Amino acid sequence: MLERNQLKRKLYGNNSLSAIIFMLPLVLIISVFLLFSIFFIIKNGFFKLDLSFANPEFVGLRNYRILLTDTLFYRSIINNLIFSSVVVISGITLGFLLAVLLSLNIRFSKVIFAIVFIPAILPRALVATVFRQMFEYHTGTLNGFLAVLGMNTESLIWLTNPSLAYLSVFSVFIYMIGIPLLYYNADLASISPSILESARIDGAGLFTMMIKIIYPLVTGSHKTIIISSILASFRMFEVIFLLTQSGPGFTTEITGTYIYKFTRQGIHIGYVCAASTVVLSIALLLAIVQTTVLYRKKS
Repeated sequence: MLERNQLKRKLYGNNSLSAIIFMLPLVLIISVFLLFSIFFIIKNGFFKLDLSFANPEFVGLRNYRILLTDTLFYRSIINNLIFSSVVVISGITLGFLLAVLLSLNIRFSKVIFAIVFIPAILPRALVATVFRQMFEYHTGTLNGFLAVLGMNTESLIWLTNPSLAYLSVFSVFIYMIGIPLLYYNADLASISPSILESARIDGAGLFTMMIKIIYPLVTGSHKTIIISSILASFRMFEVIFLLTQSGPGFTTEITGTYIYKFTRQGIHIGYVCAASTVVLSIALLLAIVQTTVLYRKKS
């Protein structure tokens, strides 16, 4: 027994050393490129400097005071939350409904799954570019299709009308429900068929089983989709910039496009760092909430 324990300790010790050696390059990369970058951004938020980073002037909290009095910054945060709400609602409703229907192995289910899931693995910039071409007023596919149906498309200026611009962004986010669909697919596969069979024998229909049995059983996916969608809304710069360029009139402005506009000017880098720090703090707070929710789920 003693020799066996010694052998186990030796093996585990070797495995631990191998794991440390294997993880060391990744830890170094994170330390250099992530932690240093965060420190660099936070530090420069207290300075007035341009893109050359030469001759920085310490201004204390002035950048933050200006930022927190800018109504456009608050609008960008609100838009982030609105867009994330659209993703969440569409994910836990349409994503769930589609996952259940596809699990029934209906005809062309694999084709439908591919059509919905492929945009989730493609670059968001590519998806936004395709949708922008579709929403073009004169040459867009959407207006061309509606014209064939006999509709008047003169007022359907999708990307320059404030209300229609919102709808255009919503449509892109709703279409990108491939990740929620994947979560639900994985959760549905873990449900015992005997549970659904028992409900069917008791006379429960498909809708009743979806609402009263299946939906509560995939609570873990609900939580993951809600938190991850909120965090993902802070990484939708490509979609907004390529689709509407935060227009018309800053209607669809989000934090990413807000920060980018000041970065492009090259003379307010300290202000950009202050804004990035605030956005990073919000994202960190949401990440803490996500970790707490997942920990409670496991416990």
